[in-house]
Amino acid sequence: MEFNTLKVKQVRRLTDKAVAVSFEIPKELKKTYAFKAGQYATVEHQHQGEVIRRSYSICAAPSEGELVMGVKEIHQGKFSVYANRELSAGDVLMVSTPEGRFTFENNRWRSKNILCIAAGSGITPIMSIAKEALSNHNSNTVYLLYGNQSEADEMFAEELDQLVAAYPERLKLFRTYSRAASDKGAFGRIDNALCLHTLKNAFGQPKLDLAYLCGPEGMIETLKESLQKYGMPEDKILYELFYSEKEEVSSSLEGQVLIDVLIDGVTHSINAAADKLVLDSLLENDLDAPYSCQGGVCSSCICKVKKGAVEMVKNQILTDSEIAQGLTLACQAKITEAPLSIDFDDV
Repeated sequence: MEFNTLKVKQVRRLTDKAVAVSFEIPKELKKTYAFKAGQYATVEHQHQGEVIRRSYSICAAPSEGELVMGVKEIHQGKFSVYANRELSAGDVLMVSTPEGRFTFENNRWRSKNILCIAAGSGITPIMSIAKEALSNHNSNTVYLLYGNQSEADEMFAEELDQLVAAYPERLKLFRTYSRAASDKGAFGRIDNALCLHTLKNAFGQPKLDLAYLCGPEGMIETLKESLQKYGMPEDKILYELFYSEKEEVSSSLEGQVLIDVLIDGVTHSINAAADKLVLDSLLENDLDAPYSCQGGVCSSCICKVKKGAVEMVKNQILTDSEIAQGLTLACQAKITEAPLSIDFDDV
């Protein structure tokens, strides 16, 4: 993951608690910041003497030639509050190159029926995916189920209306609101019943080729089951989480353990507390390991275990086959067999 200093081009207000932040990309960095629909980038910011990193999804389509992130303000969010209340055009931020696996890449020779389901700010990567799918192939159809608490909380509302107007036959949009009724959509949260009802009645029970889900973990787990019952293969249901509740992983190891870590071609050896998460130990020893969310919901800190063993507290990113190959998320990894040797380069 490479960071560069980028100038903020515009901070556009989406709701009272959300903004779209666009960046100026110098000509020499255009290729570096090329991205796939659905990816995210990480911003680095100094907050009260602390360096913080936060990842935000890109809401522009690759074909638009802009790097734009959606940032929703959360309570006591160290960067999101700053972005919504203080950040302005002309400011500079350290921004990583785009990454992430929640991506849309279409075969231009075959049209697809694509279901997108988003809750709240989960619409941000979905915007990128929907716009790219619609512009990529003139026969793609996007079915979008979008949930918010109220109309006032709806990010990209005007832009979505413009997309529907531009693609009236190929973008089917159904809105729902969980706390305030609206004549723009249904009333209620996105759950199994609403999902299947919308597919049957609002969308005409289409045969789906791909599904993209973005929202809280509980919603994702429910909808994955719903869509499999609807007839979709599991490997065609892609998802990205806002967050993931941590679970406990017990370890028989105590005291200090040795960790060898390869980063950017250099091997470092540290002694770390056996009961700490691997990434926490690396950062405490001032190692420049790649990371972003620190919550197990992005893929920035993937590394390969070369020796020893770890167990992840939570994993919503790696497949069983990738885990079998030795891949792990450093931010979720607890050491179960030492000494440990990990490699951030061989991933």
